[in-house]
Amino acid sequence: MAPGVLARSPSPEPPLSAKLPRPEAQEIVADIIELLSSIVEYTEYTYEEVEPEDGLLVARTLVEHPDVERRTSRVSYNSLEKTLWVRAMPTYLHDAHQQWVMSSMLDWAYDGLVKKGEHLKIAFGVGTRFEGFIGAYTSSSKEPDLYLSARTDRMPSVVIESGWSESFPRLRIDKDLWLAGTVEVEYVILLKWSKVRNNKVKGTIEVWGRGNTGSLLNRELVVFPKPDPLPIDDSIHFTKQQLFGANPVSNPSTVLSFEIPRLREIAEEILGDLMGLSPG
Repeated sequence: MAPGVLARSPSPEPPLSAKLPRPEAQEIVADIIELLSSIVEYTEYTYEEVEPEDGLLVARTLVEHPDVERRTSRVSYNSLEKTLWVRAMPTYLHDAHQQWVMSSMLDWAYDGLVKKGEHLKIAFGVGTRFEGFIGAYTSSSKEPDLYLSARTDRMPSVVIESGWSESFPRLRIDKDLWLAGTVEVEYVILLKWSKVRNNKVKGTIEVWGRGNTGSLLNRELVVFPKPDPLPIDDSIHFTKQQLFGANPVSNPSTVLSFEIPRLREIAEEILGDLMGLSPG
């Protein structure tokens, strides 16, 4: 693919909130803004061979543009891959994990796992832009689908990325960005949704974490179809210390969990009530 070019013709350049260094970068911004103005459903755009000197500034310019914000867009730039990725108008299912995590956090408080006052120290965000990556990812910019961290930390400790099966290779590249481009991220949770026959949807989860020797740990869980029999451990676990990092907390070895049955319940309601689909 030619640098920064989609299969559609670029449109006239709209007013920009920052001066871009090269015509190629200006064309990318103008093209994306024009494309976003006409979409009516979930859409992804990928631009390859975007040089780091352009990619980071393009990403910053796009996230400040009102048309991008109105489309609930996610904008990411990976400086190792030299790829700019824009996702607009996510489906209800893309956001199922938000309810899942909020419900889990309430359970932590009700069960006394996170003490009174500690819950106020947890940062919870959706689509927040992160920069300051390290190594080959230095010029990257990423807006995760969800993150958790201590409020004072500059990077997340737990990240969730969600997408349809067609975009899942991109989510795995995002996983590499989070785990190789930071030292703070402990876990990356990838949710993959796949449309199959008869308006049914399959769902799987990949959980990636850091091992004690510096290697990556990987585990796969099934959301849909519901496993029969259910696995003995149908949860994702991490400790308070992994969530809060170097910040002092009570009982740092306490285990916190995201329960897969809860996500399964939330996703099934979304599919049936809001999308006219059913678990596969």
